[in-house]
Amino acid sequence: MRRAPAVNEEGIRTDALVQKIAQLIEQHLRLAPDVQPDALQTAMRNADPSHMADALASQLRISVEDKQGLLELFSAQARLARLIEILEIELEKRQLDRTIQTRVKRQMEKAQKEYYLNEQIKAIHKELGRKDERAELDELKKKIEEAGMTEEAKEKALQELHRLEAMPPMSAEGTVSRTYIDWLISVPWKQKSKEIKRSHQG
Repeated sequence: MRRAPAVNEEGIRTDALVQKIAQLIEQHLRLAPDVQPDALQTAMRNADPSHMADALASQLRISVEDKQGLLELFSAQARLARLIEILEIELEKRQLDRTIQTRVKRQMEKAQKEYYLNEQIKAIHKELGRKDERAELDELKKKIEEAGMTEEAKEKALQELHRLEAMPPMSAEGTVSRTYIDWLISVPWKQKSKEIKRSHQG
């Protein structure tokens, strides 16, 4: 019995290599938006396996050394097998790049979200602080009005209050002004005015 021609086995092996390359090219196109799909698909339609390998190598973004190495391989099967190795390495690189990019993007999005939330919290605290400060200043003004001060003392207290409004909260100068206003309010003006009234009546 005669054996089937060896060329048939070679043909099957070549077809299997070409099929594997087609699968890898498809994956490559999904992961690499910068490649030209039409050019790669045209190269894949090349009937001669050696020419197909050369055409694909020229379109793929691989090193000059890899392209040169492919051209130096005389056997079509050796060329196809080497091209498969190159494509698999490139795909691994692409997948790694994509994983890194996804991770970096997530971290950036998280950082942006945290920054945005922190800024919102700061703005809320600032707004609440302003409201608290405004309420405090209004309370001080009310106390000045009700303290029964002399016109001169009242005018001085309101001037300090106006200065206090213009100062940043918790500043050293603000503390001095606040202490001075508190002292003016704490003076028993009404009692003094009663004593002065009595002395005049006497």
